[in-house]
Amino acid sequence: MDERTDCSQERLPCQYLSTQASRDSTINFTQKLCMHNKYFYIRFRTMKPEETIDFHIRWAWLRIAKMYNQEATQHGMTQSIGFVLLNIDPKSGTPSTQLGPLMGMEPTSLSRTLKSMDERGLIEREQDDADKRVMRVKLTQEGKRLRNISRKTVVNFNDRLL
Repeated sequence: MDERTDCSQERLPCQYLSTQASRDSTINFTQKLCMHNKYFYIRFRTMKPEETIDFHIRWAWLRIAKMYNQEATQHGMTQSIGFVLLNIDPKSGTPSTQLGPLMGMEPTSLSRTLKSMDERGLIEREQDDADKRVMRVKLTQEGKRLRNISRKTVVNFNDRLL
């Protein structure tokens, strides 16, 4: 519904047009906004979720995550454990403070995952030789074995896509 209203922001009278958006996702409309006798036209187009790129990215990621979780479950782990294993340097380990930013995980989630991995014997935590304040996360033999499985799963998936 269109409605014309006087603008009270300026001494000179002006009018602006306000248009209400319809729930129908196929409607395109233009809305005029008054900027004190200067009109700006903003083009709006409402979209169905399936028409947005973020819908497709999210859909694809959920499918990929499901596939990774199914594969991880066969080896007694989760996708997040596999992801952490892949981000730990298999030779020298990785400082725990670097893991979160590498994976985009919140510190509390990472802490919980590392604790679970430690309890399962997948990782060991050791003080860094050079800097005693730094805790280095290292893989155990079982952690290395599961890391290789995770790596093969990711490589196979990429080979199928590419």
